[in-house]
Amino acid sequence: MTMDWNHLHEESTPDTGEPVAPMPSNAAASFPADPDFSPAAVQDLPSAPVQELPSAPVQEQPTAPVQELVGEEPTALGWTQAAIAVNSVLQLSIPMFLKMELDAHGPLLIDFRYHAFAWSTPLSDFPANAILMGLETEPTDLEAALLFDMPGQNLDGLLWLIGINSFDGQRATWLAPDARYKLTRWPNLTQHAHTMRQMHMMAILGNAYLSTAELAAMAGVVESEAQRLINALSLMRILEHSVDAPEPAVVVEPEATKRESLFTRLRAKLGR
Repeated sequence: MTMDWNHLHEESTPDTGEPVAPMPSNAAASFPADPDFSPAAVQDLPSAPVQELPSAPVQEQPTAPVQELVGEEPTALGWTQAAIAVNSVLQLSIPMFLKMELDAHGPLLIDFRYHAFAWSTPLSDFPANAILMGLETEPTDLEAALLFDMPGQNLDGLLWLIGINSFDGQRATWLAPDARYKLTRWPNLTQHAHTMRQMHMMAILGNAYLSTAELAAMAGVVESEAQRLINALSLMRILEHSVDAPEPAVVVEPEATKRESLFTRLRAKLGR
C-alpha cells in the first residue's frame, strides 16, 4: 500500500498543534544503499545441509529359555500352575467355573459354586506327573446352568492332591516366607488319601502355630514333606497363618496324636 506523504502536512501533532512537515518524495534515497546487498543474493543463499542422525542400534532382547519337561519337572509345572489358578479363584470369592486340559486325560471341570468337580480320572489314579495343556476360567452366577451333573465330587479331595503335588515341595507362592501356621479344623479324611505321617503333622498343627521348619523338626520329616502338607491345607482353606505368632514352647504330645496311636493299633489289629 502507498502512503500519501503530502497529506500528512495537514495534520498536527496532538501536543503542539503544529503542522507536520512533509516527507520529501525521495526520502528513501536519503538512506545509503548497502553496496553488498542484492535481492538475488538472498534467494541464492545455500540452505544448510540436513544432517542425518544415526539411528540407535536395535538391541535384541534375550528370550527366556524354554524349559523342557523332563525328569521331575512336569510334577511341579503341571499342578503348580493349577494350584495357582485355583487359589486365585478362591481368593475372588465369586462364582466361577474352571476347566483344565491335561495331557492324556479328559477335561477336569470345577464348579466353585457347589465346591464340586467332575473328572473322568478317579482320584485313586491321580496322575502326579500330569502336564497341564490349557486352563480356562469363566465367571458365572447361581442361576447359570450346571457345568456337570450334580452333586459331582467333593472338591476337598482334589485340592488336597493338587496341593501335595505342586511347587515341588517348595513354599506356595501365596504363603508368606516368615509365617507360622495352625490347623483350623480337621479335614474330612474320607475325602482324600493320606499317610500316617501326614496325620501326625496335622495333629501337631492343630495345637500350635508352627513354621514349616518347626513342623518338620517336631514330626521328624524332611522340610519339603512338611511344606507339601502346608501347601495342601492352605489350598483347602483350613489353615490359619500368622507372621506375629511367637516361637512355640516345648510341644506336649497332642490329644490328636494319642488318637492316632489308637488308630494305628486298630489298623494293625485288623491287618490293614
